[in-house]
Amino acid sequence: MNSLFANRIREIKTHKIRERLEVPSDSGLISFATSLPAKELFPVKEIEEATREAFNRWQDSALQYSQSEGIFPLREKISQRSNKKFMTKYDSNNICISTGSQQGFDIVGKLFINDGDVVLYEPPIPLSVLMAFSVYGVKFIEVAADEHGMLIEDVESALRMEKNVKMIYICPDFMRPSGKSWDIERRKAFIETILDFDVVVIEDITFSDFRFEGEHLPTVASFDDKGQVILIGSFSRIFCPGVRLGWIGASNYLVEHIRKMKCSSDLSPPTLDQHILDCYLRVYDIEEHIRKLIELYRERRDILDSAMREYFPKAADYSKPEGGLYTWVKMEGLNARELLEKCVEQRVAFVPGDSFFSQGGGDEMFRLSITSLPVERIRAGIKRIAKGMSILGFHPPTRVTINPQAYLELDKDKQKKVLSL
Repeated sequence: MNSLFANRIREIKTHKIRERLEVPSDSGLISFATSLPAKELFPVKEIEEATREAFNRWQDSALQYSQSEGIFPLREKISQRSNKKFMTKYDSNNICISTGSQQGFDIVGKLFINDGDVVLYEPPIPLSVLMAFSVYGVKFIEVAADEHGMLIEDVESALRMEKNVKMIYICPDFMRPSGKSWDIERRKAFIETILDFDVVVIEDITFSDFRFEGEHLPTVASFDDKGQVILIGSFSRIFCPGVRLGWIGASNYLVEHIRKMKCSSDLSPPTLDQHILDCYLRVYDIEEHIRKLIELYRERRDILDSAMREYFPKAADYSKPEGGLYTWVKMEGLNARELLEKCVEQRVAFVPGDSFFSQGGGDEMFRLSITSLPVERIRAGIKRIAKGMSILGFHPPTRVTINPQAYLELDKDKQKKVLSL
């Protein structure tokens, strides 16, 4: 029977961590691996009202097929919101509704990638993107980056030197999973560089709403005058994943072909879900709902950061991102999968970093999600991870009590030594 499978089935890697921990069944397991949204903030009553409104106003059409690109009122609302928040220049015709952002990645992969084509990316890269593109026989090539984003000279070098570069995947806001963000100068420099090449850019904005500090920055797509950038967005995080809707924003020329690919996948996105979301956006303020989510996730990020400072060894290097839903940890000499084995024994879990690299690497890194754990379980979970580190020989900082008078009597070199403890 195995001989009957298409060759592409070999390109789909099974991520055991995802299968085992994404929806943990052990209530005693503290899982930083799961990235499920906080269910306590699902707008349940509002969704009930929106569902009732959808049936009252659109009963016949809500239960019928819709256009492959999605219903007009919802596409109109998405384009208006994108223009206001992400500084794009879309109208309803530039929007194609997808069944979540994952289908968006699959559609653009199907549209552009032939076997052996190249996708450039800044590591680490989300599992969802790896899985969506790998099925089409893509060759992933990493582009070097610093804390501000992709290094422009490396982008240009890769575009000139590599054959068959079709696509560049970017996530400039709170990159999944590292949490890094590109500054405004890097965004402008990037678009100025790629406009000289025949390449399409996939800009992932699925976490862009979750900014905890600072001002929202323009998307790379907002600087694109040639129509080379495709936006992938989603309502799974800012509304709820059970109403399975995302969206693709693209130029008039590209969106026409995106619609063809969409139609070949499922004819149309779920019509009832579209009407429910459309009614919700018409009656309720989704930005106010997002502000509540930001308040909750910011608190959890701060608790996580505080706990890591208290319990993790000094060798641990971790981010405190300005937004997004993940914290990225790196510790030299650590094997994250070995640590995971010890941590599962302590009934705590995370995702090892090597899951997010297409060409190897990430062994000393791991991802922590802040979405679904209450604050008391965050602190308890970090203590358990620290215990797992200690079992492997990575011990937390020694805590000493300093007598102020005795400290003042020490010379400066000894004072520095005490403070380093």
